Amino acid sequence: MLLIKVIFMVFSDFYRFMAAVLDWRSHLRALRGGPRFDVACITNFENEVQRYFMGLRGMRKKWVYGLRFSLGDTLVRYIMINSTFRNLTRPAGKEKGKEQVRAAIADAVRKGARVILFAAYIKRLFRENELKELRAAYSGVTFTIGDNGTAWALLVDVFRAIESNNLNHSSRIMILGPNGFLGSALVTVLRNSGFTNLVLVSSRSGRTNPFDGIRDVELVAACSHHGNLRLTADILRNISHPKGIYVVDVCRPVNFHYREFAKCDRERVGRQDAGVVFNRRLKYVFLPGALFVLKKLRLSPHRLYGCFSEATALGAVENAILQQYDFMNTNRKALKFVETIFAEQGFEISPVSNYGKNVGRRGRRGGVFPRAELPDSAECGSPAGTASGKKAGDDLPGCPTPGSARNFHTFL
Repeated sequence: MLLIKVIFMVFSDFYRFMAAVLDWRSHLRALRGGPRFDVACITNFENEVQRYFMGLRGMRKKWVYGLRFSLGDTLVRYIMINSTFRNLTRPAGKEKGKEQVRAAIADAVRKGARVILFAAYIKRLFRENELKELRAAYSGVTFTIGDNGTAWALLVDVFRAIESNNLNHSSRIMILGPNGFLGSALVTVLRNSGFTNLVLVSSRSGRTNPFDGIRDVELVAACSHHGNLRLTADILRNISHPKGIYVVDVCRPVNFHYREFAKCDRERVGRQDAGVVFNRRLKYVFLPGALFVLKKLRLSPHRLYGCFSEATALGAVENAILQQYDFMNTNRKALKFVETIFAEQGFEISPVSNYGKNVGRRGRRGGVFPRAELPDSAECGSPAGTASGKKAGDDLPGCPTPGSARNFHTFL
């Protein structure tokens, strides 16, 4: 195990060295006095094994650079802070994480970044007043949590899962984590689209077993990987509809672990990744090394998580335009804008995959998956109401039926 750790850390140092040397576009910009890169995606490691990517030389640093890629003239860099998900959930680790993020932001802005993404658990580190102070300190920078891009991809994934599994408005759909950014957006869209048989399962319920007594579920949208909401083969066996159950999992790390999925009857249980976006124009610095890293993230050279896609797309837009939007929350205005720039810059919903691997074109019940493409922009009907009881017009408008899933337009 120690040998594997050392080998991985040495590889990480080699990869970052080669990527830094071969990042000629960044060097050319620096010689001309321009920004070294446009977008900084700040994220944490999921676990200690991933943290080996800090390398032998970087273990004592607050952060290191990860993947370097571009979309047209927009240069993007991952910035990995020296903390794991578990570290950041502890009080001492949370404060240390904030310090690491602030140091990463300062360096990124100094090198010219105009868009900064708070990915993974980073988005939960800061209180509202702290975020306000950060944004005031860097008034020329656009901060985003990327959830409008992820929400767009999640909504498309859910509606295409509804279509491919031949579900209808009376089908029972479960949403795990309905109180979060993504869960609340999904609940609103589904309700305004006529889906009334929703089962909302929250980690705040206070119940020892939040799945107890739930039956006949046909589709699960996993928007939270909270410990109380983790799906298992036994849970799915108990809650599923006699015809079967399908899971759309947007969580990172995943909610429904592949070891649990392996225990399931594949004729009755289906699963797919969600929130992944595709773009053929993505180009990576030192591609051989990047391919290894992407494989560990269950991605490919043309696929990005929705949050990273949003930040990348924003990097091509002028500052004056970006300042008109609030990308630190899911909202109607920002989501419509993100959908528009996705279309302009060639972002599409990713082909259906399960744990990073492409799956067949047919759903669990024989329905055909729609072609993986951006939905046409078409106004939906006026909202009839929302899950939170807000007035009509404050939330997502109703969307077409499952049969026209490729034509809905998502707003918040």
